[in-house]
Amino acid sequence: MNKFDYLIIGNSVAAVGAVEAIRGIRDNGSIGIISDEPYHVYSRPMISDCVTGNAAPEGISYRPLDFYTKNNVTAMLGELVTELDTAGKVVTLKNGNTVEYGKLLLSTGARPVKPPIPGIDADGIHFFTTYDEATRLANDLGGVRQIVVIGAGLIGMQASEALSKAVDGIEITVVEMCDRPLALNLDAHAAGLIQSKFEEHGIAFRLSSRVNQIQKDANGRVSGVLLGDGTIVEGQIVIVATGVAPRTELAKSCGIKVNRGVEVDQYMQTSAPDVYAAGDIVEAYDLILKQNRLIPIWPNAYLEGRTAGLAMAGKPVPFKGEIAMNAAHFFGFPVTSAGLTEAPADAEELIETGADSECYRRIIIKDNKALGIISAGEAVDRSGLVVSLIKNQTDVKDFMDKLGSCSFNNAHLPSEQRVTKQLGREKL
Repeated sequence: MNKFDYLIIGNSVAAVGAVEAIRGIRDNGSIGIISDEPYHVYSRPMISDCVTGNAAPEGISYRPLDFYTKNNVTAMLGELVTELDTAGKVVTLKNGNTVEYGKLLLSTGARPVKPPIPGIDADGIHFFTTYDEATRLANDLGGVRQIVVIGAGLIGMQASEALSKAVDGIEITVVEMCDRPLALNLDAHAAGLIQSKFEEHGIAFRLSSRVNQIQKDANGRVSGVLLGDGTIVEGQIVIVATGVAPRTELAKSCGIKVNRGVEVDQYMQTSAPDVYAAGDIVEAYDLILKQNRLIPIWPNAYLEGRTAGLAMAGKPVPFKGEIAMNAAHFFGFPVTSAGLTEAPADAEELIETGADSECYRRIIIKDNKALGIISAGEAVDRSGLVVSLIKNQTDVKDFMDKLGSCSFNNAHLPSEQRVTKQLGREKL
């Protein structure tokens, strides 16, 4: 039986944060990582590269290939944990082997939501959250003329862009229940800018639409989708991108407290002794909403993993909270959002639109505090300073007239509030 001082289940960004935190203060102490995927830690936001040509997992590595060796980590890859005994401090693998631990981190991430649509088990149905799923999709493109993407969130839009670049002349239709793409991340104006970029590249949208059925041909292969209005959209591949759900089954199985995600304290400690959790499976503190909730964002997962690692290694530093943030480039056009994207009824809004209509910034203000920002095009520049104002809940009353401008920068701040670093690295 293997035994580790620190054991991590999961091999993504939260695990990296934990390993680097532990090794930052502890040269000794054994670290083990168990993952059901057989690959070196890779960047999930980059899996679209697997469709556009860079299909090797090392091409999207999140850390150099010597990461495990350099940090003296035993990586047990391609192994599935089936049982967790928190009283005995032991986990059981699918192959029957057991592993003991001193401190444990659960960073099992999230899995795609599989909606109850008739026909969803047809051949040609794909998801788009892992390296294996992306490569299966790439290998299934031969002879395909039309593709339907269900869902216009970040995953669906990334998949659509990648496919448009990968296959010349492919017809792609994105079906979305909301009235705009990226509805959870952007307002109507910014979403419209992104939609126009996709349409310029031949990608069609069916918004405010529901898929009632996935249709199959005589061989059981997907042939299209039936929408709620009776329209049939043809496609030999259907990508389901309707969201993700935290993989909390292991935590639930041993009695760890779980709401929508695993419940943790400010040190990422779960309800079980010496068991921590980080990443997409946890409900962490939201600085704006002032409550714990799921925030499945890549940078936040690293910070949560780092917080857990420090606590596991005996030098706890509380997780002060984070905000929801997203940044993307679609067909070379940048867009970002942070904090709230919908303004409360009693909030102010600062909006600036450039002369070419593609430079856009909207900031939500309440009680002289910035609560959210959406930027698109050239307005993305210097957004980091506004993000730091949001995170630190800085009073913006004295420079409110300048804050909404796309040219807003440190020089516009009162001298006592100027910062040398952005993105909340230093307090204002």
